[in-house]
Amino acid sequence: MLLVAAGAGALVLRDDGDSEPAANRKRADTTTTTAAAETTAPPESAASNPAACLRGEYKVANMAYSGPVETVYGPAMLEGGEDGRTLEINPDGTFAFHDTGAEDTKFSLTSANPPITGMAKLVADAGGTYTATATTVTTDVTSLSGTLTATTSDGQVINIPLPPDAAGVEQTFGFTPDASYTCEGDEVTIQFQVLTLTLDRQ
Repeated sequence: MLLVAAGAGALVLRDDGDSEPAANRKRADTTTTTAAAETTAPPESAASNPAACLRGEYKVANMAYSGPVETVYGPAMLEGGEDGRTLEINPDGTFAFHDTGAEDTKFSLTSANPPITGMAKLVADAGGTYTATATTVTTDVTSLSGTLTATTSDGQVINIPLPPDAAGVEQTFGFTPDASYTCEGDEVTIQFQVLTLTLDRQ
């Protein structure tokens, strides 16, 4: 963040002599006051952090995938699951993600022949750090807890353990690599390689 400040000092004139007529002294005082008023300007405010618009509490409005993400079972296409997901982006460079599991996510394992399809329910809390410029943001998920249950279209139920150190989660969520972002009113759009994440400020 670039801070810019400007200020000006006032010119103070002092006359200790008693020989000058009072009228002249009065004119000198008036001139001094006027000069000070003309040369003194209020300091400019600090330039705002260009990434400050990212900060806040959001609900996840949409997660649109344009391609597969990497999972432990191979590449997978994901769709839906936004309901119940919230994201907190804090000024200290940390974030927190919460998913109540209110909406299942459709999945399709594209490497299988034929592809394996089904629904996945995620109930989880995740945390991490981020760095941002005026146009890009990079995320690092460092903690993850909760449950992930996948139910295939033929009825098979698979309980998938979540890594507590969140290893590989960025790839699974599609949060890679560095993303571009835009802020417009109460909406933030973050564009990763295969994921477009739309957030609505709460």
